[in-house]
Amino acid sequence: MYRRRSRRSTPCLYRFVHFLRGRKTLARSGATYKQLVPRQWRSAVAKKPSYPSSSWLNDVFSSPPCRDIKHVSKSTTRVPVQFPAGVIYGEGGHEGTALHLLNHFLRNGLARQVKAQPFSLDEIGGPRGRVPDILVELDIEPPLHIIQCKSKRFITPEVQQKFDEEKAFLEPRGFMFHCWTDRDKLSRPTSQSIRLLDRGLLLPITHSRLSEIESVASQASQLGELIDQFGWDDAIAAAANGAFYFNITENINEETPLLSRFPRQNYELLFKQRSVPLGFWNALAP
Repeated sequence: MYRRRSRRSTPCLYRFVHFLRGRKTLARSGATYKQLVPRQWRSAVAKKPSYPSSSWLNDVFSSPPCRDIKHVSKSTTRVPVQFPAGVIYGEGGHEGTALHLLNHFLRNGLARQVKAQPFSLDEIGGPRGRVPDILVELDIEPPLHIIQCKSKRFITPEVQQKFDEEKAFLEPRGFMFHCWTDRDKLSRPTSQSIRLLDRGLLLPITHSRLSEIESVASQASQLGELIDQFGWDDAIAAAANGAFYFNITENINEETPLLSRFPRQNYELLFKQRSVPLGFWNALAP
């Protein structure tokens, strides 16, 4: 028999041994869960923080970035992207491409909210010092997605291990985890096409001109037909403003097929946890 000691004088290890011995005896006697687990422990288990709650998400999306790319990164590596609510800065070309792509999705209803450098994982009990590149809330299920952007040649075994740790931590907590590289989701056709559309947003074009191009585009089959009639700049400005669409994962030229609707289902494949045909995302692009 262990001699009962005061709580203050008994080391933690011995108190734990006493606890296990007592619970073992209760278990043999058919004790219930409430008898086996102390009340204060039951409440701690029952009240584990649930992420991401609505209030927590609102705080994240309405607060400044966890890392201030505008001031901590070199001017040569930070990429400003003009979203409807203001400028969001990406760190490096690949993160910039991802933000341009998500801005396109936001303007067409696929994305609801986007934030770069959203929060530190240790805020919710995760690996210390890890800040995801991008958090996006989509208009699909599941809605919350974490995106890490990296050049394929820089994904070493150590980097891959970190990404695996982050994925293992985030996905049980309601976030889908993705790693986008220049060999798949951020390949050259996509990066060039999405920047072309971003340039189109900056080009001046009147509402009457947009309406005229939209009317002609509904009867045309290729981008070259619009370029011949309205010029390159007006055609791209019209595409950027939703007068017509094309597949931004392919090279844009005069033979690019025109689409009357935003190809939402195609772009949803970016966020699905299933294999995607390599040709679709131009995975072999240099």
